Amino acid sequence: MSDGASGHWFDRLSTHVTRRQALRATMAGAALTLPLARARTASAEDASACRKGCAWTSHQNYDSDNARCALRGDLVGFLIGGYGPTVGLGFFSLPVAAYKGLREGLRCNDAALLNQKAAQARCLEPFCSGFSPYTQGGPCEGVQDNCCPCAASTNGYIPCVYACNDPSHSCCPSG
Repeated sequence: MSDGASGHWFDRLSTHVTRRQALRATMAGAALTLPLARARTASAEDASACRKGCAWTSHQNYDSDNARCALRGDLVGFLIGGYGPTVGLGFFSLPVAAYKGLREGLRCNDAALLNQKAAQARCLEPFCSGFSPYTQGGPCEGVQDNCCPCAASTNGYIPCVYACNDPSHSCCPSG
């Protein structure tokens, strides 16, 4: 049994593999798992039914990012103001702390605002590409079954016992 290709499959595991072969196997495995990682989407027959929920989610994400940015700026200012005198800045550490904390908070807030605007631009596309109402912070977070678009709802979606496209049962109060 001198040939590596013949024999038991367990014997073939010990053969030498090149980097190219390993990369191909890894890419093939990743490509096979991508359909499993797709986010759940809410079913909608209208291409623009998801816009209100998508915009609501972008505002919720911005609010949480903005609060995180304020804490981050305060922490930077506190650390520089608190430890500045110990590293030789003396009383000059207070204006430096105020400036650095404010700058860090504003930089983080700018990034959060850009993320919100990009998410809102995606909300204007048909079927709100990249938006899933079931994600964390979304209008359908924690809903197990049907979550249907509803313009009368504050967040654009409403949990429903029946299927969203059931003509005899409507979950949305005005629809």
